[in-house]
Amino acid sequence: MFQRINTDGRVIVTGRETEEYQFLACMGEQARKQQKSKPDLVVPDPIVNPIPR
Repeated sequence: MFQRINTDGRVIVTGRETEEYQFLACMGEQARKQQKSKPDLVVPDPIVNPIPR
């Protein structure tokens, strides 16, 4: 579940560990689409920090 986008550009989400791959794939696809119209767009590698519950 999308929570927020921090001012430094980090996307903060919550979800199940089993959803991680699908979410990262979706975010990667969206980044590639944006790079087509903005070739100089820098897309950092995702950082996943699981929060224990």
